[in-house]
Amino acid sequence: MSGLTIIPPTIFGGCTSLTSIFIPNTIAEINYGFITSSNVTSITFEEGGDTPLVLKGTTSGLYAPGVFRAISGQKIVFPERLSELKDSALACTSDMTYVFTNTTPPSVTGDGKLGDVLKNSKIYVPDSAVNTYKAASGFADRADIIFPVSELPS
Repeated sequence: MSGLTIIPPTIFGGCTSLTSIFIPNTIAEINYGFITSSNVTSITFEEGGDTPLVLKGTTSGLYAPGVFRAISGQKIVFPERLSELKDSALACTSDMTYVFTNTTPPSVTGDGKLGDVLKNSKIYVPDSAVNTYKAASGFADRADIIFPVSELPS
């Protein structure tokens, strides 16, 4: 992904031989279907960088909306620079562990939802920000799955 700033929709869809992905801190936008029906077991975001990051789902109806569509059982630790979740960016996943590192919740824009299909998933946030996330627009309707990072199983 060297040289890219935007990852287009469904770029790694169906890549069954792909098992890990490293996302450089120069990436500004990751689109829907980034990984779909793959064997990815590790997604790592490079720390640091000043470029805000947007995860962009879709409401087109042609595709399931999520960025990490049709994967399950993963832990994804988002970098502090994650600034926006657009159009059900976290939809169509199950048994996921999402870890947000920023004390300020990213904005939830577009359809205003994290995603309708967060089956058995949990969201962990900095301990000092739990109430902030639970009250934030887009996160409030998922307050029951938001926990302090100190409770994250090792």
